[in-house]
Amino acid sequence: MRRRLLVISGLIVTVAITSYLAPAAAQRLMKDRNVVANRLEGKWVLDEALAERLGSKGRITGIEFTSDPSVAYSLPDLPFLKKILVSSTIYKTGYMTMSAKEDSSSDLIGKPLPYILVTWEGNPQVIWFRERGGDPMGDAESNMVSLAVAKDTANDVLFIGDDLNPNSPFIPFSRAASPAGE
Repeated sequence: MRRRLLVISGLIVTVAITSYLAPAAAQRLMKDRNVVANRLEGKWVLDEALAERLGSKGRITGIEFTSDPSVAYSLPDLPFLKKILVSSTIYKTGYMTMSAKEDSSSDLIGKPLPYILVTWEGNPQVIWFRERGGDPMGDAESNMVSLAVAKDTANDVLFIGDDLNPNSPFIPFSRAASPAGE
C-alpha cells in the first residue's frame, strides 16, 4: 500500500511539473530533435517549377514563419487541440504570415497568425489560429508540413500539404531569405 502511494505521489508530481513546464519547456528541449522546427523559421516563396512538377495548386505564393514562445501560453481550449496535445509535443510556436496572388481576397493574407508545430498521427503539422467571435485564436486550421534539408540552408525546400489528406500534392516553397543568425 505504501509503495502504491509513493508511485501515485510520484505520478502526481510528474504531471504537475510537466503541466507547469509545458509547453514552452518542451519547445526548448525538443526543438533540437525536430528537423522542421530547426529550419522552419524564415521567409518562403512558392517554387513554381516544382509545384508544376508535383501538380500542386494553391493561392499562397509565400509564407513567413517567426518564432514566439509566448504563443504556447495563449492556446485556446478547443477539444481537438486538447486531444492532439495529450499525445504530442509542441516543437515550435510563433506567427506565420501568408502572401498570395494579387487577386486573392482572403482576409488572412498579410496578417500574422499564431501557430504551433506538433506531430499529429506521425506527421509534422502546423496548427494555426484565426479570429472567430472576437477571439484572436477562436478557430484553428492545420496543414501537414515537411522539409527537405539542403547542405546550404538557403536551398532548403518546405512542403505544405492538406490538413487531413496525405494523398493530395504538397505545395513546395523555397527559402526566400535565411533566418537571422544563419
